[in-house]
Amino acid sequence: MTVNNGQQHLAGSAVSPKVKRSRELQVALVLLLFTLFGVVRHLHYTAIGEDLSSSYVGCRLLAEGQGSHLYSHDPQVFSKVLDPVWNETADRAQFAPLSRLHPYVQTPLWAWSLEPLCMHTTFPQFCDVFLVLVMLSLAGMIWLVVRYWAPSLFHPGWVALLCVAWILTEPFKYALFLTQTHPLYLFLTVLALVLARRGFPVWAGICLAVAAAVKITPAFLLLYWLMVRQRRAAVSFVAASAVLTILIVVTTGPSMFFMYLQELSWVSNVLLVAFNNQSLAAFLATVMHPELRNEVIDWRIHALAPWVKWISLLLSVGITVLGGWLDRRNGLIALRPHGESEPPPYGAVLAMLAATLLAPIAWSHYYIVLLVPAALLLDQRRAQRAPLYLACAAAIFVLNVYPVAYRAIANQASSFSILRAQFDAGLIAMGAMVLLSTQARAFDHARSSG
Repeated sequence: MTVNNGQQHLAGSAVSPKVKRSRELQVALVLLLFTLFGVVRHLHYTAIGEDLSSSYVGCRLLAEGQGSHLYSHDPQVFSKVLDPVWNETADRAQFAPLSRLHPYVQTPLWAWSLEPLCMHTTFPQFCDVFLVLVMLSLAGMIWLVVRYWAPSLFHPGWVALLCVAWILTEPFKYALFLTQTHPLYLFLTVLALVLARRGFPVWAGICLAVAAAVKITPAFLLLYWLMVRQRRAAVSFVAASAVLTILIVVTTGPSMFFMYLQELSWVSNVLLVAFNNQSLAAFLATVMHPELRNEVIDWRIHALAPWVKWISLLLSVGITVLGGWLDRRNGLIALRPHGESEPPPYGAVLAMLAATLLAPIAWSHYYIVLLVPAALLLDQRRAQRAPLYLACAAAIFVLNVYPVAYRAIANQASSFSILRAQFDAGLIAMGAMVLLSTQARAFDHARSSG
């Protein structure tokens, strides 16, 4: 007999506590092995920590009274910093080569918060700490997704399959190679959504505010929470964001805060057509201006057309509202009693995907978020035996592995490579979330009629 996600939840509630505990320990063991593999495999990997360099150097600049240099960058090439103070600081911290040093574009509060760590470690040691944090964040995200949103996959075998599959993907490899902090904020975003549904709206708002303070795009979920009437979580997010803004001014000064706002404005108007910018803006640029294709391995700064910026913004807002409406229609409004069936928040995942694809700069390693819709598709494939769901999950996977995906670490493409493979995978995932949400409504109606 075919069952849906809600029936799986009900069935799971009948399992004995001993069996549940055993299953949790087995899944935790698999995720621990996943974490250890990622750390050991990438520890002191060639050029590891390239993206983390900006956080480390920026932290030391603030701590050493050189805050005026925090937002230095090359006026023509996005990935470079032309500042001798940066080079001197990075050289003392054992970062090499200096040509791989990237500019700082995040809130000064992030650099300030890292001072206890950055001032007592070399850059390689700093990277090792964050490598562990990144892997723990990815493991935590997988736990939350299979535990609360894809319950049929809460099994050591299925979790191991998800981990192995994602280890093979280019976004995972690239994120670990760069020691990207994005997985930390992705974990906080998923955690915020889970906490809001589990009856902890204040903590949910705080988690989302922390994520949005460094990566602006999670802030779109405020609209989602308003749509699904999770007002306490929304209020908590606004209040926590206000507190964090005050902390920026108090800890780093008003002038640094205004420098940060200017940096945000500048970045939001930058167009990059490089292969690892998998955004709608980059896609439109290469389609409308074929001459820019020769810059796919160059990070030269171009002006983002205002109409592209506004279309991207309006689409982000519209799709986030759509996601909230879909989840509200499916009954994800008020909290339900423990064990009562409800579909996963497909609309929330749709909003997360839109915020990724439609940002002016959507680095390819940001697409580790695709693990979430892939897991939801596999979960429903097991529940409904629908081949289409398996095909969508398979397409997401194939579009994220070499030779179909661009090999970012080596700047390598094959004759089969698709320039915007992650962007295409994101579009498929978004369509799949809309389909799953529609089907969830139909299943809920059929269950009510029955």
